[in-house]
Amino acid sequence: MLSKYLFSKEFLDVARLDPKHFTRQRTLTLPTVVSFLLSGVRAAVQSELDQFFANLRNRADSVREVTAQAFSQARYKISALVFGDVNQELIRLAEEHLPIPRWKGLRLVAADGSDVRLTMEKDGIRSIVKGMAFGLYLPGIELFLDFRLHEPLCDERQMFFEAIDCLRPDDLLLMDRGFPCRWLVSVLNARRRRAESPAGACAARQRWEARPSKSRG
Repeated sequence: MLSKYLFSKEFLDVARLDPKHFTRQRTLTLPTVVSFLLSGVRAAVQSELDQFFANLRNRADSVREVTAQAFSQARYKISALVFGDVNQELIRLAEEHLPIPRWKGLRLVAADGSDVRLTMEKDGIRSIVKGMAFGLYLPGIELFLDFRLHEPLCDERQMFFEAIDCLRPDDLLLMDRGFPCRWLVSVLNARRRRAESPAGACAARQRWEARPSKSRG
């Protein structure tokens, strides 16, 4: 499963920014730090850490094993690019063990972008900055095939073009009406990728949902 990949030497080599990082068996090992980051932190980091380690120890009460400052130092030793590799491994495992919803044999992939506000910290000073998030989403199993952050003025078509290599010939791409243009259609045709307009996507989804459940897999 995913834990096997997180504990592998292959992951260690690509995840850490320096070969000297994560060489000792401490509380904040590389798999532990990555697992915490993937858990979806919503509250204060310290309280989330206490609850996270309580869950690891199978305890109902919070456990103070590491401080937020120690975690902050550890997470800066990890390459941000490695989370794309983790996501691809998760998708591979999902396709191996879960039924992937398909329409006429095609995997459904939705593409869209959105404005986001991010909290940045530099020299101890926090600030709010704007950005653009773009994702390729797999409806049905509710996972992102690809997710990236861009500059706030980046064009959605350009963001999609940078993620196009994540698509496969057996994908049916669902996009809103702001995406289609001549050069993008040409690129999709050249790479043998299929795309649907909003009306076509809606009709396709209605036909797919109307089919008997045994024929949807």
